[in-house]
Amino acid sequence: MGINQVAAIGGSFIGLIAGGLLSVVDWRLVFWVSVPFGVLGTIWATTAFAITGSARRQDRLVGNLTFAVGLTSILVGIVYGIQPYLQHSMGWTSPRVLSAFLIGVVFLVAFFIIENRVESPMFNLRLFKMRAFSTGSTPDSWRRSRAAACSSCSSSGSRAFGCLARLRVLRDAAVAASTSCR
Repeated sequence: MGINQVAAIGGSFIGLIAGGLLSVVDWRLVFWVSVPFGVLGTIWATTAFAITGSARRQDRLVGNLTFAVGLTSILVGIVYGIQPYLQHSMGWTSPRVLSAFLIGVVFLVAFFIIENRVESPMFNLRLFKMRAFSTGSTPDSWRRSRAAACSSCSSSGSRAFGCLARLRVLRDAAVAASTSCR
């Protein structure tokens, strides 16, 4: 568990630094680094971690696909939602954004339904029936232990804010460039 956390924190830190350095040259160079690492990590994880117990590969595949499509659709909706649409400064009412959110919600609901019916789920929702687990996982317990909540949320929040800020800067630069060409 500790090795995984060190790898995640180290990877996040090195990724931010390398991505920042590469984006100065050209932002597309980030993908020449991150995509090979993602592909190698996926291949390594599927070969290194065998499915144990009574879990069937088909159950895992369907659950993983519904989760991936649902989450990706919601993220695509967020990305297109912060971009201009017609005369609006933001595109939250765009049919593309609304359909991406709808698809995301449908697939995530399907994910939870599928995961409740399989023998060995990827995310076991039955854990929330245990009082100790559900109490430790709710925002009320975060209020009681602010140090833990702040430390875990601050890094994720700052990364998300940084991404949104960069997207807004890119969008503003694109709008400025298109208006100056007229």
